[in-house]
Amino acid sequence: MVDVREDDEWAARHPAGAVHSALSTLPGALPDLPDGPLAFVCRTGTRGVQGGAHAIRAGRSSVYSVAGGLEAWQSAGLPVTFPDREDAVNDGNRGKAVIRARTRWRTSRREDVKGS
Repeated sequence: MVDVREDDEWAARHPAGAVHSALSTLPGALPDLPDGPLAFVCRTGTRGVQGGAHAIRAGRSSVYSVAGGLEAWQSAGLPVTFPDREDAVNDGNRGKAVIRARTRWRTSRREDVKGS
C-alpha cells in the first residue's frame, strides 16, 4: 500500500505497513515502489485515485485505490499506525470487509487513463 498524502499527514497517522510517497513526488518514486499489486491511499480517496492513474500511465498493472481513503480504512477497523503515540498501532478488527475499503480499477478506466 502506498500512502500519497503529504509528509505531515503521514507523520500523524498512516495505514500499518504502508510506504509513503507524496502525490507530488510519486512519478519519480514509482520505479522504487515494490513490484506487484499497488493500492494507493490518501485521506478520503481523491489523491489515491490520482496516484493510481500515475501508476497506470507508468505501465503498472494490478493498481488499486482505497475507496474512501484512510478515513474509510480506519472506520473499518483496519490497522493504523500513530507514530507519535504510545499505542503506536491500532490493530483494528481485520474481520471487517477489506473488500469494501478497496476498489479495483476497471479495465475501461485503465484505457481512459492511458488515453489521456
